[in-house]
Amino acid sequence: MSKSMSRTGIAYLKHVFNPAGGCTHISPGCENCYAEDLHTKRHCAYKTGKKMSECYSQPFDKIRLFPERLNQPLHVRKPSVVGVCFMSDLFHDEVPFEFIDRVMAVIAATPRHTYIILTKRSERMKEYFDSAELRVLKLLLEKHPAWKTEFSWPLKNLGGGVSVENQDMPDERVPILLQTNLAWRWLSVEPMLEPIDIEDYLTERDCVLCDPSECDAYGDSECREVGNLPEAKINGVVCGCEAVNRKPGRHIDIKAIRSLRDQCVENDTPFFLKQMEIDGKLVEMPELDGRKWDQMPEVIHGM
Repeated sequence: MSKSMSRTGIAYLKHVFNPAGGCTHISPGCENCYAEDLHTKRHCAYKTGKKMSECYSQPFDKIRLFPERLNQPLHVRKPSVVGVCFMSDLFHDEVPFEFIDRVMAVIAATPRHTYIILTKRSERMKEYFDSAELRVLKLLLEKHPAWKTEFSWPLKNLGGGVSVENQDMPDERVPILLQTNLAWRWLSVEPMLEPIDIEDYLTERDCVLCDPSECDAYGDSECREVGNLPEAKINGVVCGCEAVNRKPGRHIDIKAIRSLRDQCVENDTPFFLKQMEIDGKLVEMPELDGRKWDQMPEVIHGM
């Protein structure tokens, strides 16, 4: 196993760090999962006797942990934008919090990198970040004695995001994301399966749980007890049509992509258009209305 993280072709990342593998379907966006497709092809090759990594010995729906990969970011000296568990979901029910603690300790020990995590399991992500601070600090002191930077929680070099492929998903996942104890937050609208209205979540508001003008508990202990973070906001949106074997999957009209872009522009939210169907072909980093949209959260600038 190489000590270095893999380089990635994903336009907004320099490296991927995959300390876990495998996942199970949870919502419509999982139907044509690129990670599942890639793993399944390699798993089939492994079963036929081809020389493949042992990590492909199990089917994709078998969650696998790779503790031997945990120190990979320590060996990448150049500051990089790193995608975490892009071949799995770090907050899957079968990934123990104790293992996630070890991942977070590595992230804390490498503040030179900026890490991006994405999940479809927003409730478990919130549960984790609500409880992990002291455990991660303890591990950091034990496992990374060379660590010499200030510890803060939430980790400043980590952004957490959720996938929102149709209108049900932002309404279900984004309020929980906004209550999650993270330094910054982002949305992945990929695969975009239908027009999505997220403007309510991009507009700055005093309360992420309700309308303060209609809430008797606003500003009271009841709001604070359920985890309301009034300062929380979405720091960036990544959008892309579905891709299946490098071809367009389920169709999404350009008007829906344009509408999402407009919502972001109107609310000064960075918008990144990763891929789009044009004349029946999948085009990466396409132009939309005469320009490429490659805006990223300020925390990533300069990486």
